[in-house]
Amino acid sequence: MTAFERLIIRKRKALIARSKIMFKAAIRDQYIQAIKIIENTSIDQLTERLTGAISSEPIEKAFTRTYSSASDIAMMWRKKLLPPKKDVTEEIQETIFERSLANYALTKAGERIVLISATTESYIISATQKAVTTGLEEGLGISEIKDLILSSVNDQYKSMTDSRAGLIAQTEIITASNQATRESAESTGYEYVGFWSTSGLSNVRDSHRECEQWSIDNGGVKPGDTFPNGLEFPGDPNGDAAEVCNCHCSYMTELV
Repeated sequence: MTAFERLIIRKRKALIARSKIMFKAAIRDQYIQAIKIIENTSIDQLTERLTGAISSEPIEKAFTRTYSSASDIAMMWRKKLLPPKKDVTEEIQETIFERSLANYALTKAGERIVLISATTESYIISATQKAVTTGLEEGLGISEIKDLILSSVNDQYKSMTDSRAGLIAQTEIITASNQATRESAESTGYEYVGFWSTSGLSNVRDSHRECEQWSIDNGGVKPGDTFPNGLEFPGDPNGDAAEVCNCHCSYMTELV
């Protein structure tokens, strides 16, 4: 692992920590939406009212901010790839990266926004239904069942949100930072190739080790081509969850 890659990883860790806070807040806002519905809906209509009612807007905002933050990594790569020089357009270039990455979050990675929101909704509905069933079986009154539902949803939020936000942040920053690396290489106007670089952690997927070795043996991958696992880069939104969730790998580029 090169000194530059270690620098990128340190920067990425800082972005992951910040992104985790944003996703925790976004998930909290979705639970607040659900609690308002629960408080103002009869128990026999809760599932119907909750279905499709959890807005994806908080997650969407967290996504755009997360991806935009990776513009720092794009600029780090751009400065490494281009000959050292004074560039009066650096601020403009960073803004371009910010906007491009935010757009990437809403388009290429947009399905993840929908999936995360749908998962939140399914968790809340499941907790609600379980609490209603328990309350009816125990012969509780309506107000007591409502209290049980709210307690169940609140307990679920507290037990799951921290780890869930961490997983989302890790996954999305990897995607955002590696896409930023691609965009920085493309911004130079030169041809380039990409290499898959694993984190060196003990739990690296076998398929990711294969991608790393394959890219080394073949002198890199041209833009638009894929690695052996079918991904264009680590975290590629087109990849299966088994290949991208909680990934720690990096996409490294070289000009040719």
